Amino acid sequence: MSIEKIIIQSVAEAINNLYNVQIEEKLVQLQETKKEITGDITIVTFPFLKMSKKSPEQTGDDIGKYITQHTKEIRGYSVIKGFLNLTIDASYWLE
Repeated sequence: MSIEKIIIQSVAEAINNLYNVQIEEKLVQLQETKKEITGDITIVTFPFLKMSKKSPEQTGDDIGKYITQHTKEIRGYSVIKGFLNLTIDASYWLE
């Protein structure tokens, strides 16, 4: 399975478990992380704010914590404004 698909499914699961809302996977927007920022893939958190009823930063932090705890392919994360930057674990690339 591609890392993009894994991340999209993990975000949908996180939204469901954290905010008790089912989302369509197409709502998850992935971007390549900017070179000056640590991370491999960036998730735009703005589409989830109505569900979380929190700031973009807090929403990103909630989702980031959930994903790093429940998805072995994700090693870490950082949140900058409304963007959740994920770092992919080296073990994923080795497989």
